Amino acid sequence: MSRPINAFEQSQLDRLYKELDKYTTLVDTEKHKSTVMTKEITTLRDEIWNARRRMGGVNAAANNQKVVEKQIRLLENKLDQALVKFNKCVSRNKKLREEIDGLRGERVTFEKVYKKAERVRCVVLLSCLFVAALHLYHRLF
Repeated sequence: MSRPINAFEQSQLDRLYKELDKYTTLVDTEKHKSTVMTKEITTLRDEIWNARRRMGGVNAAANNQKVVEKQIRLLENKLDQALVKFNKCVSRNKKLREEIDGLRGERVTFEKVYKKAERVRCVVLLSCLFVAALHLYHRLF
């Protein structure tokens, strides 16, 4: 058997029903938020996986690093070869400059010798002309 509810108990019961409605509404709101967040999480996970696949998978960073290191090694080898070639050219250029300087020195020496020889030839020629002139003079007189 139930006993009759007085006004105080009725007011408490009404207050409790209002709280129940309020908390039920809050629970439904949170369930809705939870559903929305779960969908967003799923969407973001899919986007992340798609991005990883596009980038080359889980090991993409390591693979990219290996490719970059290989390119660096190749470029360093090319640089070393170019430096060897450059140094050979510099060495050859130095030898050619030394040879040119030597030839210039020889040319100066040759020109000095040639000038002396030319002077001597002129003196000999003049001497021969003088002697010939003397002979001619003696023949004429």
